[in-house]
Amino acid sequence: MDNNACLHEGAAAKAKRFFSFKTNDKLGILIALLLLVIVSSILSPSFLNANNLLNILRQNAMLGIVLLGMTLVIIGGGIDLSVGSTVAVCGLVAGYCMHLPFPIIFVAVLATGLAAGVVNGYLIAYQKMEPFIATLSSQIALRGLCLFLTGGTYISSVKSFSWLNGKIGIVSVPAILLVVMFVVFDALAVKTVFGRNVFAIGGGEVAAKLSGIKTRKVKMMTYVISGGLCALAALINVARLSTAEPLAASALEVDAIAAALVGGNSLLGGRGSISGAFLGLLVFAVLANLFNLIGLGASEQQIFKGIIIVIAVLISQRQKR
Repeated sequence: MDNNACLHEGAAAKAKRFFSFKTNDKLGILIALLLLVIVSSILSPSFLNANNLLNILRQNAMLGIVLLGMTLVIIGGGIDLSVGSTVAVCGLVAGYCMHLPFPIIFVAVLATGLAAGVVNGYLIAYQKMEPFIATLSSQIALRGLCLFLTGGTYISSVKSFSWLNGKIGIVSVPAILLVVMFVVFDALAVKTVFGRNVFAIGGGEVAAKLSGIKTRKVKMMTYVISGGLCALAALINVARLSTAEPLAASALEVDAIAAALVGGNSLLGGRGSISGAFLGLLVFAVLANLFNLIGLGASEQQIFKGIIIVIAVLISQRQKR
């Protein structure tokens, strides 16, 4: 009985370390977020206005939903550089189908996103292609497809599902979807066998396979989920802008990876959390708002994002050791 109790406690302790990032990590992210909020509120007294805070969530709903899939992929030891191009091609499908009933639009867009995820997952999980190379190839091919289909022009007046950018009370539909999906995916990552398998594969694929986990299927499923979430993000983006553009969501993968890393997820895999990614998203959302308040241009913002990514990776590697 004593041995069983010790084994149970040891397993519980390992699981707790395995699925959560350290309290100090979370505290550091929360402190950074709090400082950003204080600085932003000083620079602009209207920053803490409820409408402004809800608008920040709405504006970052597309990034947040893509971040969910990216986080799962990263925890599993992979990377998905094709998310921006997948969102763009899914948006074009929505634009071309705008005169059809919404259920048909949804199915067509979702099928497109899932198909992109299947291709990535198959190349990586079954053909043993490096995730960076496989998803970079998909990124280039899908963006080229977008430009080929449209000739570089955009599809305007896509308003058949504008309700996706509407409000329920004072809260926008994208913001509600974002919060609900983060709660659902946090539970998926922590409380399901699939989630535990993703962490196990990221922590050591060989060991995971020897323990009986079907590593190829699990890895492929993370990319399929990522593609499906890109489809939903595309619908939200098109509903917000009322246009479908071939160059939409350019460099979205950079923002998603950066938010995941700032949220305590490791590019080496096997470590992190969905809740941490959400905090990372909030940091980036408030930071972007602060950049706009102080008048930083797009080029300067990209420089700061690059610096933040380097710092996050260095911290992640140090904690892994």
